[in-house]
Amino acid sequence: AGKTAYVYGSDDEDGEWESLGMTWYNESFVAGYYEEIPEIELNVEIQKHKSVAGFYRLVNPYAAHPFCTSVNHQGHNHYIYIHAEEPDYVYIENSPIGADFGYGEGRVTSTVANLLDSGCTMAAIKTAGVDFGTLEDDIIEFRNWGLWYGERDYFDGDWTSTGEHFRVRVPSGGMSGIDSVSDAYSMEPEYFNLQGVRLQDKPDAGVFIEKRAGVSRKVIVK
Repeated sequence: AGKTAYVYGSDDEDGEWESLGMTWYNESFVAGYYEEIPEIELNVEIQKHKSVAGFYRLVNPYAAHPFCTSVNHQGHNHYIYIHAEEPDYVYIENSPIGADFGYGEGRVTSTVANLLDSGCTMAAIKTAGVDFGTLEDDIIEFRNWGLWYGERDYFDGDWTSTGEHFRVRVPSGGMSGIDSVSDAYSMEPEYFNLQGVRLQDKPDAGVFIEKRAGVSRKVIVK
């Protein structure tokens, strides 16, 4: 019996990163953890490392999530770090996300990162047949799980397997055809109930999800 304490810090230099603009992130960490939260696409900023080809990070990826009860950035950013230096062996670093969905701040990781933290070599992990993600046709994807999520106040912050259908588009540059989030909101909206089922028309009352060009938000109409 025992516990492990995680203390997160960062020695990142923002000058080492270059923005690729906004992109679409199919969220499945939290959706795979909570039965009542559907998978949704979020509009997030993606950055690439200037000197490490294939190393990316998503900036404050949960700031606009409609089910997030609070976001704690306090003058700094949170990131999901994605290692895609080898397109067939993509993994995600152990990182806090600065977002609370009801049981304290959440954090994300991958099976590969956990094994590396425990002292395994990358060569041994590849030989063992562990689930990696892939980078193909500008899409980073985890098809067979391989990802983990935990929240500070749920089961003492222990990890839960999740992440199937994690998907991020890596744009070659710019805003992927949309110049800004406000431009995205000029597009026609789609409406979904809280179970993720698309609605034909905008509800006159109740709680629902509004989605425009991949940007989702929770709406309450009384």
